[in-house]
Amino acid sequence: MQAVPGPTCISAKASPISGQRTWRKSDVGAGGVIELPEGWMNWVGESTCSSRKARPVVIGGMVLDIQATPVRHDIQPGTTTPGNLLIDHWRSLGLPVNGIRVCVGISTPVISAVFDRTGELAAAVADTRAVEDYLTEEWIVKFTGEIQRASVLLVDANLDPLVIKLACEVASDADVPVWFEPVSVAKSVRATGCLSSMSYISPNEAELVAMANALHPTQFSSEKRRGSMYVVTIGDEMSRNNVYTVIYKLKDCIRKLLHAGVMYIILTVGSLGAVWCSMDLAGEISCLHIPALQASVVKLSGAGDSLVAGTLAALSNNITTFRALAYGVAAAKLTVESDMNVPQTLSWTAISGCTSFPTS
Repeated sequence: MQAVPGPTCISAKASPISGQRTWRKSDVGAGGVIELPEGWMNWVGESTCSSRKARPVVIGGMVLDIQATPVRHDIQPGTTTPGNLLIDHWRSLGLPVNGIRVCVGISTPVISAVFDRTGELAAAVADTRAVEDYLTEEWIVKFTGEIQRASVLLVDANLDPLVIKLACEVASDADVPVWFEPVSVAKSVRATGCLSSMSYISPNEAELVAMANALHPTQFSSEKRRGSMYVVTIGDEMSRNNVYTVIYKLKDCIRKLLHAGVMYIILTVGSLGAVWCSMDLAGEISCLHIPALQASVVKLSGAGDSLVAGTLAALSNNITTFRALAYGVAAAKLTVESDMNVPQTLSWTAISGCTSFPTS
């Protein structure tokens, strides 16, 4: 999937990284706001969105998680930097880089990850402080127009809480829905103060619990009608029983976050796939489960990012809720079967072709 940079940040003197069996996923400097280009809408087929709101905008480290190709070769000190590699990659795709913030004297944020033989993450070391220090409120305001023309705004938890709040306010002024990606358990609570502005959040199980536990009692009311909770799945019997167990365990957290004002929770449940949770006006909660597709796993890094990106693509093409998540799950399958963070095979046709459940 191609993405156009809005605000992000890149070091003019990023520290080089060297290694062997590690993958390096480098955020361009401090992260950023990217506006997905018209070519991106071609990726999802003929657009049914209005010309005013045809493209998602992404702010934060997810800029590179959605687009960047991981580096497999050693980066030799004194010859290049992660930041230069990434910005050159953007330019090679013909994408504008006006939103990429180049800063002198800082290190481009880098995540070094080591995977075990099954493709699971074994260890990781991250340095993303520049995202918080340099992707500021002043930088975000410069891209108000891009944000307010968006079909959806995605912000991630690499950002400072005040920046997350400002981005939500800018989007809200133009009725642009906001998607929050929690990133990690520790960072997931950074959006606690503005959950009522969030249309979508995409936590895993641990992040969901952390976000619910961080809520202030004034953000939800135990006196509100505690309606029924329904779980619908198209999975087999084993998948169905497993997802029922997960939802039952997390039901109070799901209820809290929906009562706090979140419109939709896209709960990722690992090998079980993902669950789309929502609440109606009567307080009844629906949990719609899309099971993960069978895959020949090469590595699991990037599966959650691709699920978000695929779902965003579908939403931006006026494909709704349960069906949109189906595209995300299919994108995740293609990603785990590839060495690359963004597989070259990732396309709308490929996603539609690899799913056995209805997407239209």
